[in-house]
Amino acid sequence: MSLKQKNNELSRLLGAAIAVLIALPIAAWAGSFIGDSYSARATAYILILAWSVLGAGILCFITRNSTKSVTPVSLILWVISVWVWPILLLVYWQKKVK
Repeated sequence: MSLKQKNNELSRLLGAAIAVLIALPIAAWAGSFIGDSYSARATAYILILAWSVLGAGILCFITRNSTKSVTPVSLILWVISVWVWPILLLVYWQKKVK
C-alpha cells in the first residue's frame, strides 16, 4: 500500500469522523422533540445517531477507491450524505449492476 493510498484512507476516515461529530448535536436536537419521557428521547437519540454512524460507515465503503482529498466542500457533502445515505447506496448498487 502506497503512502498516497494511506493518506486517502486517513482523510476518508477523518471526513467520516468529523461528519459523525457534527451529526451528534443534530441527533440530540432532533431527539429532544420526540416523546414525553427521558427514555423515549434517549431511544430516539440513539436511533438517530446509529443512523448517522451507519451512514458514515457506508460512505467510507462507497468511497474506498476515491483519490480525492478532503476539502471543506467535500466535508459538507459528507455531513449531508451521512443523513441521506440510502439514496447514495441505491445509486452505488445501480452502478455496480451495469
